[in-house]
Amino acid sequence: MKATRIRLLSVFLLIIAVAALALAGGLNGCEKGKGPLGEDQKNGDEDGGEDGTQTGGFNGVAFVRDDYIYLAEYLEDEEEIDESRLTSAASGYGDLAFSPSGTKLAATKVEGDALPQLVIIDIESEKMTEVSWTNEDYSGAWTQADLGPWFGSITWADEDVLYCTAQRSVGGEFRYFVVKYDISIPYVEIVAADACNPALDPDGEKLAYIRMPANWAEIGIAPWGTIDPGELVVMDLASGNSKKVSVNRDGVDRGYVFDAAFSPDGQHMAVDCFDEPDTELYYTDLGGDILYTLDMVGPAGRTEHPSFSPAGDYVIYDIAYREAMDAPYDYTMFIMPTGSAPPEGADGVDLGEGWDPAWSPAK
Repeated sequence: MKATRIRLLSVFLLIIAVAALALAGGLNGCEKGKGPLGEDQKNGDEDGGEDGTQTGGFNGVAFVRDDYIYLAEYLEDEEEIDESRLTSAASGYGDLAFSPSGTKLAATKVEGDALPQLVIIDIESEKMTEVSWTNEDYSGAWTQADLGPWFGSITWADEDVLYCTAQRSVGGEFRYFVVKYDISIPYVEIVAADACNPALDPDGEKLAYIRMPANWAEIGIAPWGTIDPGELVVMDLASGNSKKVSVNRDGVDRGYVFDAAFSPDGQHMAVDCFDEPDTELYYTDLGGDILYTLDMVGPAGRTEHPSFSPAGDYVIYDIAYREAMDAPYDYTMFIMPTGSAPPEGADGVDLGEGWDPAWSPAK
């Protein structure tokens, strides 16, 4: 790798302080787990294998900064964060998502004024494969479905199958779809129309996504797009039945949702909710009941792209913020501990500039 090792010991010490607060509050129930960016929290057996440690893929986070994709992992022996550039050329990358093994990274990619394409990067070799309209080995599947990949969350079912957002031009306007994409065939299948930002639960049985509100024509000032909030929907993949989930506090709905992520135990979600005029990152149960607020930002910004650590005891996300309506967004990444209740006085750890972070599920 073209690695540039950067000492971030002060940041790491802040992360450890947050971990200590989490442990003191009874938030980490595992005997052994992984703390932020992969450092061991060793309270139990140190053998690898079926105890949930070291499953073989990259163990850390990926994120975008200055139009490059970076990897970051904690090196215990050297007590530093190893930050390395995964991509060699600058492009408009986003929507990062690791495969279940942590050996592949999916992303959207934009070059110049072109439409987005979908790419898969092998972590070990750094080889990038374009798997949509720019590669004739895969373009036929998208052409047959009359679709093209679009910006939005990506979630993997296994090493060959993922869910993502796609678009179709209808009457001069884009219409958005959640699709299932089997890269091995390849084959693209529509799962839900007027929808975006899929998130699969750990068992692969439920798919959450964001659906255009039924009354958007009445409340929207423009056609609904993937940057707009919508209804949080959870689909049972076996039956195809879906239901709207109300993100609520004490039974009062808090607003539409931008995106969501399931916790590794499948019992909770991190939800970016447009609790007008603010955006709140909520920690909820599967019914949408808010347990507490992880973070919030006012009208000048939004929280986005939450991703859980493998043990589920932390969430990494970014905040997009701008000083004025016509100013560009600045993106900052944070890590926040999770659990049955927030640790008293705990704040998110500022990880600096970056966006669309993804935590590898590899342990």
